[in-house]
Amino acid sequence: MEKLTIEEIKEAIRDNLRRAKATKSLTNEEAFSISGHSFKKPSGIKKSIQGMLWKYGLRYANVIRKIPGLKRIAEYSYWILAVKKTTSDSWESLSCRSGVHKDGIEKWENFYSEDAGESFLRSNAQHHEYFVRLIEKYAERKTGEVPRLIEIGIGTGTLSIFFSRRPYNVTGIDKAPFIVSKAVERNRRLKGSAKFSCMDALDIARHFEENAFDVAFSQGLLEHFDDAGIQNLINAQLKVARNVVFSVPSIHWPNTDFGDERKMTLEQWKTLLGNFGFRPDHISYYQQGDLHIAVVIRREEHP
Repeated sequence: MEKLTIEEIKEAIRDNLRRAKATKSLTNEEAFSISGHSFKKPSGIKKSIQGMLWKYGLRYANVIRKIPGLKRIAEYSYWILAVKKTTSDSWESLSCRSGVHKDGIEKWENFYSEDAGESFLRSNAQHHEYFVRLIEKYAERKTGEVPRLIEIGIGTGTLSIFFSRRPYNVTGIDKAPFIVSKAVERNRRLKGSAKFSCMDALDIARHFEENAFDVAFSQGLLEHFDDAGIQNLINAQLKVARNVVFSVPSIHWPNTDFGDERKMTLEQWKTLLGNFGFRPDHISYYQQGDLHIAVVIRREEHP
């Protein structure tokens, strides 16, 4: 596949941020979350310094954040400004330089260009009810604490939003900034409490601690990867979650959304996962006609 040039990446991000109206509707906290960074908001005199940085804009904040004593204060303003700005400066904050291809940006953008509202959220959760119940089962905590979930590859973000409106602490990540920005807006509109960030799933161990989540889940993601990609993605999730629960379309799924889906039988998935050394705690078809396959891999079951 042909890789995008820097200018093409800048233009793609500008177009999609405008389309998602991210620069007009994102709060500062939401914009900072999208950047994939973590920082405690400043107060007192530090807040005054932050105000000064806001006054002088992105370029000034970028210079000040290189000064050791002011680095963290300036970075908070820098990342917010970078995400909310639609000029070419914004592309650096959105983690899209590595591995982004023209085909990938176009196909994911087009697929998720349609808005997804309350009716879609409900129908999608109902269609994947079996999968939802599996996530609930493996997320249970004996201590009574609120279960923690992370969705890998959020798509519309509606599954994360669905869980966030129930007693779950939910994080959703995706590598595509326009998908994340739209999910943030949708989350607010549908009264969800999910937190969305733009980051590569293979890097999640750099952002979250071991056992940060009870379940890492994905729906309609792994079928787009080759063997090495699937193995690496599962291993990355097991570094931060006790359980990995994923759903993929089976060989019986009638649609071809992108053309690169690996639609396999349940036995083929068993063999593939076994070759990686994974021993699924659960694997089964679900939905009438065996349209989907649900898999659970527990950390203690992984050698």
